[in-house]
Amino acid sequence: MKLLKNSLILLASLSFIPGAFASGGSGQGGNQGSNAGSNARSVVVDVQTVQAHTWQEQLTALGNVYARNQITLTSKVAGSINKINFTDSQTVGAGYPLIEIDSRFEQAKLQEAKAKLLDDERRLNEMQLLEAKKAISQSELQAQEALVEQSRAAVDAAATTLSFYTLKAPFDGVLGLSDLSPGQYVRTGDALVTLTDLEHLYVDLNFPDKYLSQINTGMTVDLQFDAWPNLHFTATISSLDPVVSMESRNFKVRSELNNAEGLLRPGLLTQATLSLTPESVITIPTSSIFYRGPQAFVYRVIDNKAVEQAVNTLQIVGEKTYIRSGLTVGDEIITAGISKVSNGIIVTPSSAMNNHNRQLAQQSVESVENNEVLTQ
Repeated sequence: MKLLKNSLILLASLSFIPGAFASGGSGQGGNQGSNAGSNARSVVVDVQTVQAHTWQEQLTALGNVYARNQITLTSKVAGSINKINFTDSQTVGAGYPLIEIDSRFEQAKLQEAKAKLLDDERRLNEMQLLEAKKAISQSELQAQEALVEQSRAAVDAAATTLSFYTLKAPFDGVLGLSDLSPGQYVRTGDALVTLTDLEHLYVDLNFPDKYLSQINTGMTVDLQFDAWPNLHFTATISSLDPVVSMESRNFKVRSELNNAEGLLRPGLLTQATLSLTPESVITIPTSSIFYRGPQAFVYRVIDNKAVEQAVNTLQIVGEKTYIRSGLTVGDEIITAGISKVSNGIIVTPSSAMNNHNRQLAQQSVESVENNEVLTQ
């Protein structure tokens, strides 16, 4: 009797497993779905209610690192190098005297100008006393005052020219490699050494113009470098190019990079990631999507029927797809069994079918138990 009971339970369960086996084969003949009307047997499918989740789009781009301050120092005068006050790759501060060029002639000219200024100033003092006694005219005094001003200007000019013979660092930075030697003759305009500020760097990145309204100054950019694969660097967006490239439809974004530790160098290539502002979007299983050409579709369940619904996808991440539009929270969509479905066909959620089967199985068990009681 126990064997009979178990057999009845099994038969009751099997007799209602997606009874729609027969209609399952109508997936390829889905064009008949809407024409079959209510007489068609339903297809059992998995159904899920659409929900919203927080989604943050991440943009990636390659960019180069640049120094905020980087120059090649050149000679403003011609002459022989007297002294070199630095070594290769030395860190120097602003105003540090790097190279001294033979300036003996300019020093003599400065002393001459100073001597003339002293003489003109002495002569002016004497003439002021004479003018007070009405011994000379006002015009003679004014002429001497003009000479003093000329002499002062000559001293300033000589001092400025002399300063050109000492090459100084215009800002804090690190010097490049040099092949200069004392006694070497340099001409006006010759490149002498490079100076780079390694602390203040920036990265230029290009993004599609469709993101123009979503990228703002102050946002953080994550950076990865092959030179330091295990380290994480960040930069802050400081400015956006006001012009969009008509060729690439991209716009340039500049991000400031603090390199206080001195690990990075201008010219490095970086893989940058920019996380946009999080937003609430619809997410659905990737398996629920099918395509007709480039357009993505899902099947909604409306009044127990499968209804095609076009959707616009944002991003596919494994088994989950983010949806930009086409669905709203609370919609029911088919997530499994879409190969058996066509537009307009009657469907039954597998959860409902399973509940129905369990009820029938339970009724069969109770019937068997009642029969046992009667036979006793």
